[in-house]
Amino acid sequence: MLDVLHVLHSFPPESRGGVQGYVERLARAQALAGRRVAVLCATWNGAAASQDDWHGLAVHRVPALDAFAQIAELEHPGAASRRVAELLDALAPAAVHVHHWHGLTLDVLAHARARGARTVVTLHDFHTTCALFFRLREERELCAPDVDLATCASCVARAHGLDAAPLLAALGRRQDAFAAELARADVLVCASQAQAAYWSAIPGVGARRPVVLPLPREEAIDPVPPPPVDGPLHVATWGGLVRGKGLLVLLDALRELPPGSIAVHHHGPTLDERFAAELDVHPCSSALTRHGPFDHASLARAVRSYHLAVHPSLFLETHGLTTDEALDLGLPVVVPDRGAPQERIGTRGTTFRVGDPRDLARVLRSVLDDRGQLERWRQGARAAQPSLAEHLGALDALLSSAPVAPADRRAIPP
Repeated sequence: MLDVLHVLHSFPPESRGGVQGYVERLARAQALAGRRVAVLCATWNGAAASQDDWHGLAVHRVPALDAFAQIAELEHPGAASRRVAELLDALAPAAVHVHHWHGLTLDVLAHARARGARTVVTLHDFHTTCALFFRLREERELCAPDVDLATCASCVARAHGLDAAPLLAALGRRQDAFAAELARADVLVCASQAQAAYWSAIPGVGARRPVVLPLPREEAIDPVPPPPVDGPLHVATWGGLVRGKGLLVLLDALRELPPGSIAVHHHGPTLDERFAAELDVHPCSSALTRHGPFDHASLARAVRSYHLAVHPSLFLETHGLTTDEALDLGLPVVVPDRGAPQERIGTRGTTFRVGDPRDLARVLRSVLDDRGQLERWRQGARAAQPSLAEHLGALDALLSSAPVAPADRRAIPP
């Protein structure tokens, strides 16, 4: 019998990302604390269902389903749903902690509740209410919490080159399925106040008030020394190169500033070639250097030459790992006034109006005019953030509550 089964969309070594890294770190800490822990995830490499050991963690991988197959599996339960049920029977977890359903059946919690398991969901993004994960229309405009389904269908259709008409019915079934599955959770968890506030305004699911449990800090990292403050201001930004991360906002801000006064450095893989081509012809493209994929060690070496981190995301970031990385490395940080990063920078940086290049230019101009601001930010205090031990203690309290009694389960959609 397991204490906790973590469920998510993918897991190392097949993929590495913020959610995967958090789950791996969390599962290892729970195992070290004596918990019996395993992972259930989707696999996207075409392999059959399998079990492997990832540095001491038992990982159960099931073939990924696309979004339409997820809906079809709900209407006519088949091999995917049976596989989850059989795993839960074999593992008998006391608690099931779902981090993501992408690629998985939409009845994980139905099976868990039927077996008396405690059910906790951490909402790492808005996938449960948005087929494009982030509720950002065309990677430009944050949708209103009560956006209508027809708008969703047209947005998804444009993103994937599909016909909006048949999508409308499919998205309706998807919406109903996620609403039912979320209702089966004993606890919903958000990583930030900003995420919880937006979530609570979404019709159909917002009535379930989530618990705000900030993600933990990484282990202590020695900050890098600051570079000389003369010459151009070297600005760093990193993450996957997609429009929603706001790099275009940063380049547009440079149009308001003296030529040559700022050099921009982007680290990360190119995920959207069309957007990359758009950056190449931007009037300020000569100020941008794209360094490509990175790891933590190469980033730590690179930021020795940078004065400031600017992460101008258009998304409502639910946490923003890049903010943690910049703060840990000792860089001052500039972020939008939307989403979770603004909650953590404290006096180690400042904010600008989301999506507004002129307001970002105002912030950058203030640094160009007063280079001492960089050191004042470096010496500032970041907002409090829990350690891994504190986070684990708070999460244990949510996971270890008594399982729901059979009489209570009858009120939960089957």
